Amino acid sequence: MYNEHMKKFQIAIIFIFLSFIVYFVSSQKTYQHLHYFVPLADSLLHGRLDVSPNSALNELVPREGRFYVVYPPMPAVVLVPFVAVFGGDFNQKWASIIVASITIGLFYLLVTKFTKKTWVQIFLTILLAFGTNFYFTALAGTSWYFAHICAVFFVTASLLSAKNKKPFQSGILLGGAFLSRLPTILTFPAAVYLLLQESEKKERLKILTNFFIALFCAIIIFGLYNYFRFGSLTETGYSLIPGILEESWFSKGVFDLSYIGRNIEAAFASFPTISTRFPYFVPKSYAMAIYLSSPALMLLLVAKIKEGWVKVLLLSVLLASIPGFMHSTVGFTQFGYRFSLDYIVLMLLVLATGLERVGWKISLVFLLLSLMVNFYVVYLYTIGLFSY
Repeated sequence: MYNEHMKKFQIAIIFIFLSFIVYFVSSQKTYQHLHYFVPLADSLLHGRLDVSPNSALNELVPREGRFYVVYPPMPAVVLVPFVAVFGGDFNQKWASIIVASITIGLFYLLVTKFTKKTWVQIFLTILLAFGTNFYFTALAGTSWYFAHICAVFFVTASLLSAKNKKPFQSGILLGGAFLSRLPTILTFPAAVYLLLQESEKKERLKILTNFFIALFCAIIIFGLYNYFRFGSLTETGYSLIPGILEESWFSKGVFDLSYIGRNIEAAFASFPTISTRFPYFVPKSYAMAIYLSSPALMLLLVAKIKEGWVKVLLLSVLLASIPGFMHSTVGFTQFGYRFSLDYIVLMLLVLATGLERVGWKISLVFLLLSLMVNFYVVYLYTIGLFSY
């Protein structure tokens, strides 16, 4: 058993280093100026929540002569060690690449908990690393993208902790995901199910208590963060960005049921520009259908949905997708539909059953298609023909 665990750990380390090398080579070697979390991390190191105004950061919220980053703070917390060592000029994109690489290693360890088939474990890990829009998102390092990378990291770690029957740790980590991307808290049914799976009835109350106390701590932290910035526990500040509600996208506020149609269209009916001349295939920076940015996701149609854990994970996907579908914008600019990263890990775990059903030969075809699409888009990004 010890040797088996060591072998998995060694493979995870290999995936981390492989991902880092590919991400590093793929990334543009430029400074990321849309780095809201770097100045916030610097402020946290100096005991402040406000940041100095910067012309490149046009979504700061002014209040009482100070300026605040509107986004949840966990990505800035992740950056604190980097900023402490390298200073306030640290390039945020390198942290994005590092966190993304570690996420791939953790995801491999998580997948091994759901399938015993080695080829499925390898396929899914490669798919997340290089065959989904996680790849492109990891490279740019903008604050919106970095928040997604942090969220995927924490969701993965939370589910791994849940599988290892560590409820408090799982709750803390899901809280980290929530403080990176708020909709990820709605994936909690998946963690709860994994924690309670095969547990004794007399232990379940203790498990749930530890998990939800930890998760509630994150909610309290976010409430206090809001209060100290904007004087209200529930004011996130997004609607306070100067001029944002005057844009046509926000005609009915930040969230509204009427936005669902255009968001569903973005996620499932947005298509690339096709040409007979180079570049032959160019995704629209508005959005692109998730089954085109990752063709392997089409195998979700043959997933074994009758299994209990699959039903719970799909329920968690549905819940976590609701805020994105009700949001006033689709999160442009982007490759693919980036809000899907809030629940991509859950979809890929369910996809494991689809791969097992169709076998490795068909799965390999869909994996290669996904890799071709994403490597090509990253290539367009590196030569300046597609940008965030």
